[in-house]
Amino acid sequence: MYKVTLFLLFLCFSINVYTQSEVEIAITGMKTVKGNIYMALCADESQFDEKEEPYIGHLLPVNDYVLIHTLELPEGEYALLIYHDENENGKLDKNVFGMPKERYGFSNNEFGPHGSKPKFEKALFKVGPNELVGIDIQLRR
Repeated sequence: MYKVTLFLLFLCFSINVYTQSEVEIAITGMKTVKGNIYMALCADESQFDEKEEPYIGHLLPVNDYVLIHTLELPEGEYALLIYHDENENGKLDKNVFGMPKERYGFSNNEFGPHGSKPKFEKALFKVGPNELVGIDIQLRR
């Protein structure tokens, strides 16, 4: 029985690894080489609307004008929210009118009216099983 259980665990692990895909995210548009990039990968609309924690959140130091980050993800649909926290205060700084003072972007380089957050459906990208997906995000302000 022990050998059968061990084999089934190994099989499940192998299937899970096999269906992971590699998503390479290229972020450009930084005007300075300082601070951090905050990246939120969202698997559903409530995460994208920031009502729930993102599926994956990363803090990436900015050390060049182009930042490449790779994720291993299961098959599904996702959307990205990204901003460049130049002054490292842990938030997207906004002016008195609520407009961002730091650069930001979304997957598919989608923006809503007047540079606002797009609808979740517009920012979605698909990840199939065992594929390499390239995502380019141009930050803007």
